[in-house]
Amino acid sequence: MTERTIEKLADDINGFMKENCKPEMIREVIEAADGPHIYEKDRIAAITKAILGVAGTLLAVQKIEIEDDRIEGLQSDLESAVQVAYNHGAEEWARLNYPSWVERLEANKRAAEARKC
Repeated sequence: MTERTIEKLADDINGFMKENCKPEMIREVIEAADGPHIYEKDRIAAITKAILGVAGTLLAVQKIEIEDDRIEGLQSDLESAVQVAYNHGAEEWARLNYPSWVERLEANKRAAEARKC
């Protein structure tokens, strides 16, 4: 990994933390540090457990965002493919399989034909 790649990754992580890390998550870590611990190792273990909990939550949020992006991309690909099929004569198929899209498909088809002229 190059130094530039590492810096970009660090910037991405910092941005993600700023967007998703909530005060209540940090509170858990602080409470773990301030808890009644007899031994220093117990305090460190509690802090570590709290940090891992926060990290797990953030990773779950990140995974959901990645999945949402993937779904949006697939939806866009599907819409484009259906539009191409519709424009090339698969109107009946589109009406049967995507009836709520027909108005938009027809409007897009007319717009594409108008641009050709």
